[in-house]
Amino acid sequence: MRGYVVLAGLALLAAASAEQRRRRQTPLNPLDQAKADQALPPAHVGLKGFEWELKDRFAEPVSFQKALRELGYDVELDGDVLSEATRQAVTSFQVDWNVATQAFELGPVVDTEGYIDAGTVQAIAAALDATVEYNAEWFNIVSEALELLRPEVG
Repeated sequence: MRGYVVLAGLALLAAASAEQRRRRQTPLNPLDQAKADQALPPAHVGLKGFEWELKDRFAEPVSFQKALRELGYDVELDGDVLSEATRQAVTSFQVDWNVATQAFELGPVVDTEGYIDAGTVQAIAAALDATVEYNAEWFNIVSEALELLRPEVG
């Protein structure tokens, strides 16, 4: 009997604690709430109706997968740029791009969400151009950037 009383007491304490946490959450002010309600997801390739930049260079979503392959990322050429495997490759590219651009000022940094947004479209094109301009593999450019940015270990 005593065990049931203890369990009931713990359940009541947990419920009261949850109620306090709910009350402590401050609601957004009306202007911020309106912005949050109207916020759209980021525009990216794969989002229905999104028209990306450089359509002459990247005519269809599979073009981005081909470009990622050309840059050295392992990605299936299925045209589904929102698949988990492609998003992982895009995220890896975005991280590498941000490293390379910090070292060599190739362009602005991009969000590392795994989506091919307008900034990532430009970054993929610039990375392809950099491999031609420097006559180097993309991963060699990224490795050199890491060497420049890495603090000396002594």
